[in-house]
Amino acid sequence: IQLLEVAHRYLDIYIFCEQKGGGRAFAYFLSLIKRHPKADAILEKTHFIDSRPLLRWTRDYGPIWGLKRNNELVAIDFVYRQPLKEFETEAMRDDGAYSYREYLALQADAMPADIVSTFQSEYDVPMSLVRPPISMDGGDFVSDGQGNVFVSTQTLTRNGGNKEELQKLFQQYFGAKKLHVLEALPGATVRHLDMIFKFLDYETIVLPDYQDSAEVLINPYRIELNRKVKSVIEKNERYLRKHFPKYRILKIPMPP
Repeated sequence: IQLLEVAHRYLDIYIFCEQKGGGRAFAYFLSLIKRHPKADAILEKTHFIDSRPLLRWTRDYGPIWGLKRNNELVAIDFVYRQPLKEFETEAMRDDGAYSYREYLALQADAMPADIVSTFQSEYDVPMSLVRPPISMDGGDFVSDGQGNVFVSTQTLTRNGGNKEELQKLFQQYFGAKKLHVLEALPGATVRHLDMIFKFLDYETIVLPDYQDSAEVLINPYRIELNRKVKSVIEKNERYLRKHFPKYRILKIPMPP
């Protein structure tokens, strides 16, 4: 609500929200706005777009917004499906049923098109949808706003392993100046770079501060996993300090 209160003074606001299932969360959010002293002014500038049920992960699946050369708004939509994942999953499953996560992945392909067509038809906002031939998870895309784009080794691998070719695509579609590849966390976890790397502003980076486990590790796999996690975090920090010496780095303790 505080963000809306500030933003409505300067521009129109579009909020993506899931209104299915009775719209309980939507109704609750509206009730919070209406308690605000400037509720009428905020709601006059605020528009609610009914979206698909994956917008809770809009950072991962939603389009990345940009401007074309003529300053028209453009929604850039990655390919979010992992190559061969459908075949691998089908070979491994017993009942043949789609998992909820796979359902969301399919929705992710349709949701950006929904958004763009809604802007064009309901709000008369000029906008185009662009789908670059880059396969990745949205949460693995980080930018400093100054032309530097960061992805993890997972995205590099998924797109053929050729950094120069991948950089050309980011230059063509995003106007990127340079592509940087960092390490993602190992093990059975979400390998999104934004889990361990964030920009607070154009020259302030947040990184995790590795914490040793308080328990005595006996399992050889867990011992090796802890070593790899620590190594990845330290390697990323060395790279960033070397290539961005003027950037300020803040470190936050991470769970062991």
